[in-house]
Amino acid sequence: LAGLPGERSLLIVAGGEDTCDGDVAAAVRALAKLGDDLRLQVVAIGIKDTMFEQALGEAVRSAGGNLVRAGDADSVAAAVADGLR
Repeated sequence: LAGLPGERSLLIVAGGEDTCDGDVAAAVRALAKLGDDLRLQVVAIGIKDTMFEQALGEAVRSAGGNLVRAGDADSVAAAVADGLR
C-alpha cells in the first residue's frame, strides 16, 4: 500500500479469537505509518474474547480506523459494504 497514490482503504475481517499470539497493536501501528490517507476498517465477527476485541478496537481507533462488530450475515454484508465505500 505504501507508495500508491490517492486515498487507500484497507478492510480487515477478523473472526473467532486471536490464535497467532501476535501483537495486534504493533500491527495496526505499522499500518498507520503507511500514511494519513489510509482508511482502516475492521469487521469483527464472532469474537468471544472481550479483552482481544477491546485491544483490537483501541488499536484500530488509535490509528484513525473503525471497528465494526458484526453478528449475522446482514451485518457483515453491511459492514463490508461500508468499508468498501
